[in-house]
Amino acid sequence: MATPSSIKYVKSFSKGQITIPKELRQSLGMGDDFWLKLQIENGKLTAEPVEHAAPRKFSKEEYLKKILTLKTGWFNPQEITNMRKRTARRLKRMDRELAYALASRQDSKKNSLWQTYSSTRR
Repeated sequence: MATPSSIKYVKSFSKGQITIPKELRQSLGMGDDFWLKLQIENGKLTAEPVEHAAPRKFSKEEYLKKILTLKTGWFNPQEITNMRKRTARRLKRMDRELAYALASRQDSKKNSLWQTYSSTRR
């Protein structure tokens, strides 16, 4: 039987989304990011927290072996090479744009400092 302090009423948002009150999540040891098992029992919706393991970290060697087992028949080797080249070009362009943005920002800071300095010297 639920105790009065464990009973909360919530209103659903669009698309049936609900927010579980913080005190209920805390009482169940749930953080902000969690999974729930939902089921209908005797005409009632029940929600049960699901424990899930942290994602396994693969070593570089395990990762490479795993990639080699992927079925990639829909790509031919030339397409993969072209995608890698396009990605490398895109990354270089992004690096240049970032360097330019940072340099421009530094120039604008220098200009504003110079203007402040100049106005105080008058």
